[in-house]
Amino acid sequence: MKVIDKFLCFVFVCFVLFPYIEIIPLPSYNQPYAFISSVFYCFINYKLLRKLLNKKIVLWVCLFTLIGLISFLLTCYPYNVFQEYKYLVTYLSFSSITVASIISIIKHKLFVLKICLGALFTWFTIALVQMVYSPSFMTSVIGQFGHGAENLGSSGRGVLGLAPEPTHHGFHMIFLGLILLVFKQSNKLVLLCIFEALVFAQSSSVFMALTLAFVVYFVFSRMNIVKIGIITAIVLSGPKIMSIILTYLQGMGNSNRMGYLLRLFMENPTALLVLDYSVNNRIGAPIATINSISSDFFMPHGLSNHTWMMYRQVIFDDNPWLFALSHSGVPSGIGIILYQCGFIMIPIIFIVFRKMLQVNVDKKFNWLKVSVCFIMFNQFTFATPIVCFFLGLAIKEGFSNIKISNSYYSKKLIVA
Repeated sequence: MKVIDKFLCFVFVCFVLFPYIEIIPLPSYNQPYAFISSVFYCFINYKLLRKLLNKKIVLWVCLFTLIGLISFLLTCYPYNVFQEYKYLVTYLSFSSITVASIISIIKHKLFVLKICLGALFTWFTIALVQMVYSPSFMTSVIGQFGHGAENLGSSGRGVLGLAPEPTHHGFHMIFLGLILLVFKQSNKLVLLCIFEALVFAQSSSVFMALTLAFVVYFVFSRMNIVKIGIITAIVLSGPKIMSIILTYLQGMGNSNRMGYLLRLFMENPTALLVLDYSVNNRIGAPIATINSISSDFFMPHGLSNHTWMMYRQVIFDDNPWLFALSHSGVPSGIGIILYQCGFIMIPIIFIVFRKMLQVNVDKKFNWLKVSVCFIMFNQFTFATPIVCFFLGLAIKEGFSNIKISNSYYSKKLIVA
């Protein structure tokens, strides 16, 4: 049984770290294999699972799933729309993958760490080959979503790696960097993840998430004389620095997408949302949707796709500057949960973010944890396997003492 347990752990963690690899052609880039393997892994560790369910934080995670399931049952009758089942899987995956992650780390921490290190070098090597040799290298493993890889270079965007788009590539690497931080790995490996997210993925959303995270942490963390001096220097030299940067970006033209968007932002910040389709869709659409949800006092709307299509039209009517809005739901990890389950989910979202932000990492990278909030504002859902894995790792690190006896059938979990 120990061999089987370790094998299932390996399969599960691999599907978490390579979540977009397509085994059977599916219409969605979100593959179900991490969820399926997590269910099996939790099942064979039911005794340990039962112990974990005594912890409040684990119960909060499970309550997330329960609320989603009840919402599905109440709002999706007669249960014949495929998209609504995809919504439901989001809620089921969140608790299943998170709990399976906790179990895998408790039982095979060093083994899991080795898989994470192997995943980092695999992602980096593939992305490097795509950058210097062929953008389509290894993209066949993600199916139809890798077909446009060759066109990304000409559009000024980065490479896919093993993700369906550069933004997901970058976000995945940021979470992998955070996981290595919690595992107390070398800061050089974390910097390698950040380098890949910025230089190889070249996503404006990734750049924005990291920049906002650094600025927010810098401004709201404890003030000292050095920080005050840096802020003063930036304020005094800001106009000159912006002039130099703007001149350089204008010389680049539109060959680099991040540079192009930064130039638009510096020239006219308020016009950026209506000048670029991607920014309008990734930033404008979530803002408009969450604004509409807040205007409804965060009332739940359920998981019905028909209801979303009607609500979508209302958002368009209220925000004529929007170019597009997804037919499959709010294009935001936080936004879609608030739309579907409303104020009921606010305490759980708060607890989840608090747990991820409180995890202990090297203080030089505390700012990187803040990026989680901005990433989840984008199209990175709570069901994304690496998000659940990071949460599971953060929860496990909050347990002061965990022991498992040598006997496979007599597991002992001590949690202070």
